[in-house]
Amino acid sequence: MLHGTESIQSLLIPIRDDHLVLPNAAVAEVVFFSAIEPMENTPSWLLGMLAWRNLSVLVVSIEAAINEDIPPPSHHKQKYAVLKALGNDPSFRFFAIRTEGIPQLVRIDKSTISPVPDEMEATPFVLKHVFVNEKTAMIPNLDNIEDKVKEVLRAVV
Repeated sequence: MLHGTESIQSLLIPIRDDHLVLPNAAVAEVVFFSAIEPMENTPSWLLGMLAWRNLSVLVVSIEAAINEDIPPPSHHKQKYAVLKALGNDPSFRFFAIRTEGIPQLVRIDKSTISPVPDEMEATPFVLKHVFVNEKTAMIPNLDNIEDKVKEVLRAVV
């Protein structure tokens, strides 16, 4: 929770019809469109593996996790936000979220963030819906996303 004049350097990350808001420290890098290698027998929200810095990083579609509707690739706008895993598992250090456009650096404090009235129901992938500088955004549940991705990995390995 933010107290007094505290602020958090964050990224407002565009996805198809909304935005995600994440602390800047959670994002390792934003990479441009790159081919991903699909995986068999996985949920629709797990798009496959992205080659990044000599690693294979799993790619999650937040849109597919929420709606089961996978947006078509948009080569000129699509990017991947490579996120640092929160757990202490040395075999799972990063995963990526598919984005639509260039993230915007924002400073979050009490004056720039507020809850969305009549908030939509939280999902396993979304903690809360908020306004950030008058734009709607979702705060993703990174712990749960990470757990679900690792669960899928255990099932396919």
